[in-house]
Amino acid sequence: MSFRISWLLCLLVATTFGHKILVFSPTASKSHMISQGRIAEELALAGHEVVNLEPDFLDITDQFVPCKTCRRWPITGLNNYNYKTIQNELSENVFQESWFWSRVFNTQTDPHQDEYTNLCEEIVTNKELIAKLKAEKFDAYFGEHVHLCGMGLAHLLGIKHRFWVASCTMGVSMREMLGIPTPSSLLPFMSPLDETPASLSQRAINTVLHVAQLRDERRDNALTTSMYRKHFGADFPSVDDIAKTSDIVFVSTDELLEIPSPTLSNVYHIGGLGMSSKIPVLDEKFSHIMNTGNGTILFSLGTIANTTKLPFQVMENVIKMTQKFPKYNFIVKVDKKDVHSFELGRNLKNVMVVDWVPQTSVLAHQNIKAFITHAGYNSLMESAYAGVPIISIPFMFDQPRNGRAVARKGWGILRDKKQLIHEPSSIENALREVLEKPQYRQNALRLKSLMRSKPRSAAQILVQTTAWVLDNDGVNELQYEGKHVDLITFYNIDICIVVISIPILILIALRFTDVKTLFSGKSKTE
Repeated sequence: MSFRISWLLCLLVATTFGHKILVFSPTASKSHMISQGRIAEELALAGHEVVNLEPDFLDITDQFVPCKTCRRWPITGLNNYNYKTIQNELSENVFQESWFWSRVFNTQTDPHQDEYTNLCEEIVTNKELIAKLKAEKFDAYFGEHVHLCGMGLAHLLGIKHRFWVASCTMGVSMREMLGIPTPSSLLPFMSPLDETPASLSQRAINTVLHVAQLRDERRDNALTTSMYRKHFGADFPSVDDIAKTSDIVFVSTDELLEIPSPTLSNVYHIGGLGMSSKIPVLDEKFSHIMNTGNGTILFSLGTIANTTKLPFQVMENVIKMTQKFPKYNFIVKVDKKDVHSFELGRNLKNVMVVDWVPQTSVLAHQNIKAFITHAGYNSLMESAYAGVPIISIPFMFDQPRNGRAVARKGWGILRDKKQLIHEPSSIENALREVLEKPQYRQNALRLKSLMRSKPRSAAQILVQTTAWVLDNDGVNELQYEGKHVDLITFYNIDICIVVISIPILILIALRFTDVKTLFSGKSKTE
């Protein structure tokens, strides 16, 4: 009885001193909704009143529960047909490569971002919804970097304290807005930098694509700002300025898995949020295959690379590869409508084709040997946390950068997605190398040990930092002046121009003097 009373008193104290927090969590994808849901859950468990605002872009809010302790607020009935169409087309286009010059000279806006902005407009112009949200009187806002709709919403609602969340490694645009130095000679955000040090051509390509990415994202953000100003006045601040003045930036990655890069005092990593050492027990279906043979390999390309829409050779080559390793078992995860893949694996003794897999439990099993993955960040985190080496086959977004980081850290091998079609032996050789060379497992186990022995957990960093900021009405002392400086001043380009110009002007002057002297000499001779 005394324990229950003490627990209730603790809960009462936490609730009394808790804050009211809005977590903006559109269903742009399941992985993003899960990531934001974990933040909402941890903050709610810490005693804050958390509202998880869920604009339903994909009509999936009723399919799973992103947080149990928070208050969910779905926004349904949106005009999301175009957004869903574009999202579905991603799987069909994952093998299409953008030509370098088409990316450099691209004059079109991103249709995905355009539709996001249209849905944003539908939300923020809903007067009844905005009135209800304003009545909540939120103390803080949490929103992702994917689109800055939520930042404008936070300003519209008068929320003073903003926490900006990067659901993956911070990209070029986000870093530039925050004023973080982003050396294109070292950080492979937009193109491969596989050589160490990177070659001249690789650095040149990466630099050009950095600039192109900045241009594209600034253009997209400008359209979002224009939308807000159209409805709420010309003095509405730009969404860039709202975002860059956020109190804290939380990055949903683990710095141990990242390629090391410059950072700021108000940037905190919270990768691994929601992960637990308590792993659910596998049911009999999965337990049987995990406990037979020399070990098990898991294959999964995530949700965006829908196997029903991939070229048929992809899964045919994957299933053929499994037969090159008869002593090992394979769990192959595909889309539930992928009849072709189910048929391919039907009579194979060492293959189980499934449309769902308890990934955390499978990766935590003692007999798991490797994970062939698209290198989505959730999969990377779960693999590293379990100490499982990977073969990464990235498709889009942050995945190529993630796969490259894994290869650099030495706990996996990077392969090109086109090799699934044109060079499947390369995938096979990578798997064989991971299985036969112990350094991959050793490096993965070291990462596991480092991640689990950190002084503070991701949940502690999130909860303690949030409370610290809100209890002190912000921490302006951590704001970096570099975010307000233009690129020319930031990189001292004007000084470089002056330094380069002086000797050039001197040479021109000397040359002119020589010419003048020459003509002067000729005149005297005459």
